[in-house]
Amino acid sequence: MYKGLVTSGCSFSLYDVGYKSHGWPHFLQKQLLSDGVLSKDFNSFHRGLGANGNTLIARNTIEAISRLLDKGMSGEEILCIVEWSGTNRHQFFIDRQSTNAGSAELFQYDTGVTYENGKDIPYISYENLAKQKRNGYYLVNKPANWQWKELGVSTRTDMHEIERSYYRCFQSHTNDVIESLWNWTTLQNYCEVNNIKPYYTFMFEHDKEMLLDDDLGDPWAWKYLRDNIITDNVLTSITKYLKEYPRKNLFIPDGHPSTKGHKVFSDYLKKSLTNI
Repeated sequence: MYKGLVTSGCSFSLYDVGYKSHGWPHFLQKQLLSDGVLSKDFNSFHRGLGANGNTLIARNTIEAISRLLDKGMSGEEILCIVEWSGTNRHQFFIDRQSTNAGSAELFQYDTGVTYENGKDIPYISYENLAKQKRNGYYLVNKPANWQWKELGVSTRTDMHEIERSYYRCFQSHTNDVIESLWNWTTLQNYCEVNNIKPYYTFMFEHDKEMLLDDDLGDPWAWKYLRDNIITDNVLTSITKYLKEYPRKNLFIPDGHPSTKGHKVFSDYLKKSLTNI
């Protein structure tokens, strides 16, 4: 029986996706409780955050796991499920005292939904820190053309000047993938040291293919990272599974999973998690 549950990802892995609308972490937690897999006095951290990139996803997950370990749990008592997001999403910590961030929207990295002793407790909500003049992480997010096609929506046109400058001057596919592989191996090593067996899913199947299969040219920078990733617990992507599922209305118009879609994916996760 698990005493702790950690989920992390981008907007495809939100605990709540709107008023009376829930994401797969909500449904999975409910299923695990009902089946007696999750202790009634469980503690959980759900760290899904809209537009989250893989740097913050790894940090969010490690932060949540560390809090459970600090409560005296063993790694074997913690169930961890991570959804890797697009490799071209990045986060930069901004100190408002020493940088000129202008009106950039900053977000805290430990945002999410928390349960202690089986009860929902107030926690930091998804908030814009710019109005509070506080430090935080700036997210740069420019989905690639194939991502827009997958989502079935138009290209984003509301990028901040910081984002435009980053993608014009610094972004490259090879660096994106290498950085995500670093995040993956960092999280994997942390979990291995603490006897935790994490499970991984993805926003798109192409994200999975880029991380595990793409030929990035000169292998010195990435081959070692990829060769050391443990793929035993790698699951299919959220989008791929829902598109192949024989049921309609699993997506909303902007390309995100609907409440029905989240419930279907939660059922898939429940069946896929071994030792349950």
